[in-house]
Amino acid sequence: MRTTVNPTGVYFPFWTDAEAFPQVYDPDGDIDTVFMGTTTGVNRAGRYDLLAGLPFEVAVYGTADNDPCGIVRGYLRKREDISAVLGRSRVGITMSQRFADYAGHPTTIPASPTWGRLTFRAG
Repeated sequence: MRTTVNPTGVYFPFWTDAEAFPQVYDPDGDIDTVFMGTTTGVNRAGRYDLLAGLPFEVAVYGTADNDPCGIVRGYLRKREDISAVLGRSRVGITMSQRFADYAGHPTTIPASPTWGRLTFRAG
């Protein structure tokens, strides 16, 4: 069970923090596309099907209720493990949630439900 609450604000994918996750490059990288995050819960369950249905290989590092397509590679806890996986990856996918889905949540900016949705991105 999570015991801490993130401060309210606008977030970028955690792995874009150059200090916490310095750039690591593995020229023999074996992961075409990586997604780091959860695919469980009411607001995130649809992510699994979306990722599994992409027309290229995707490795998911995070949580999943089920893994019928075999794309989940586990949950990474150590920064060095996250950096190593990202260094082996050619593309990282991030997905933002619809702001309205988090209305009333303790970490949500009160006006955020009116902001709409951030779209699917790859980077």
